[in-house]
Amino acid sequence: MDMLIRIRENVEDFHCVMVRFTVGVSCSWSYESELIDKIVKNTFTKVAPAPVQMNHRVGLGTRFEEVKPVLDIESNDTVRMLGIFGAGGIGKTTFAAYLYDKIRHRFQASTFLLHVREKSNKGIKGLEDLQKTLLCQLGEDIGTMVGSTFKGSVEIKRRLGKRRVLLVLDDIDNKENLNLLAGGCDWFGSGSRIIITTRDETVLENHGVEIKKYKMQPLNDRDCLELFCWNAFDINRPAENFEYMSSRVVRYAKGIPLALCVIGSNLNGRTIEEWEIELGEYRKVPHSDIQGVLEISYYSLSELERKIFLDCACFFKGEKWVYVERILKGCDYSPSLRTFAAKCLMTIDESGCLKMHDLIQDMGREIVRKESPLIPGNRSRLWHYKDILQVLEENSVRMRILFYLHFFLLTCLYFSAKTNAISVNSP
Repeated sequence: MDMLIRIRENVEDFHCVMVRFTVGVSCSWSYESELIDKIVKNTFTKVAPAPVQMNHRVGLGTRFEEVKPVLDIESNDTVRMLGIFGAGGIGKTTFAAYLYDKIRHRFQASTFLLHVREKSNKGIKGLEDLQKTLLCQLGEDIGTMVGSTFKGSVEIKRRLGKRRVLLVLDDIDNKENLNLLAGGCDWFGSGSRIIITTRDETVLENHGVEIKKYKMQPLNDRDCLELFCWNAFDINRPAENFEYMSSRVVRYAKGIPLALCVIGSNLNGRTIEEWEIELGEYRKVPHSDIQGVLEISYYSLSELERKIFLDCACFFKGEKWVYVERILKGCDYSPSLRTFAAKCLMTIDESGCLKMHDLIQDMGREIVRKESPLIPGNRSRLWHYKDILQVLEENSVRMRILFYLHFFLLTCLYFSAKTNAISVNSP
C-alpha cells in the first residue's frame, strides 16, 4: 500500500504538469484523478509481487533452469501452460512464486491467485470472486460485471484475449475450476504464460488443452540441510554440536520442505536435550501443521480409496504390489494405483514394491491413531506389536479389527515359513 501511495503522489505531480502543458488548459481534478487511478492500477499489475513470503530460496534456482525451456519466455508466438504437481508440502506454491517473481516483468500484466481450492469451496460465489479478482489484478475494470461463472469466463476471454499476461493459479483441485479460470489458450494473448499448481496430476491431463507437466521432487540432502538450518539456526549450516541432530531431522523429513521449515522453526533456540524429546515425539505423533497439509490429499479420495490407502499405510509399504493386490481383492476391494499415483500418495518402484514417503505413511497411521488415541482396541487397524499385545491381553477389540489381527498373524506365519524355506534350501 505504501508503494501505491508513493506511485500515486509522483504520478499526480507529473501528470498535472503534462496535461496543462499539452492541452494548455486546466483540467478538472475529477478527470485527473481518474487518469491517475488508471496509471496506478496499470503500474501495480506490473510490479505487484507474489503473495508468498520466500525468506530462503534453497534449491529453487536449479528447478528454474529445468523449466526454462518449457516456459520459453523469449517466444511470443504462442500461449504456454505449465502444470506443477506433487504431494502436499513438497514446495509447489513456493516454486510457482519464485517463477512469478523471476519472469513477471516480461509481461504486460501479471497476477498470482493463491489458494484457489480453498476459495472455490465457497461455491459459485467463491468462483465468481476468483474470476473478478483475476480480472481486477490484471488491470481490468470489473464494475460492470454481473451474472454467473459462465459470464465471468466469457469476460476473461474477451478482455485478455489480446494481452500478453502471466497468470499463476495456485492449488487447483479439479478440472471444472481450471476451465472457469483458464479454459483455453485462446483466452489469452499470444506470448502469455499460465502456471498451475496442483496435487492431482489428472487435473492437468483432463483439461483438454496441452499443459506441460513438471513434477516436484524432494530436495536433495544438501539443500535439505541448508533449508533446515536457516529455520533452526538462522544460518545456512548447523550450529556447533548440533550436526548429528540436524542430520536426524534431514533423514526424517526426506526432502519435504514443509517438514524442514516447520520442525526447524519449532526447534529454533532449544537445547540438544529438548531436540531429543521433540524428535522422539515426531516419530510417535506427526506435527499438526505437517499432518494438516498432507491430509488434504487423503480427504480428496473416495471412501473406498481411503480404506485402501490406510491399509497400505498401516501394513503394506515396501511389499510386492502383486501380493498386496491379492490381499486387497480378498477383502472385496478392486485396487488401482492410478488415483494414488496421480495424487502423489503412493506408487510402485522399479522392483514392483509399494512405495510411499515416510511422512505420507505417518499421516495415514496418524489418521487411524486419532480414531481412538487412548484405546487401541477401538481403532480400525493395528500394526504396532505393543498395541496388538495390549488389545489381546485386555480382550478389548472391535469386531472389524479382528480381521486385521487375523491378517497380521497370517502374514507373520507366511514370512516365517518363507524364511524357514530359504534357510532349509540354502547350502
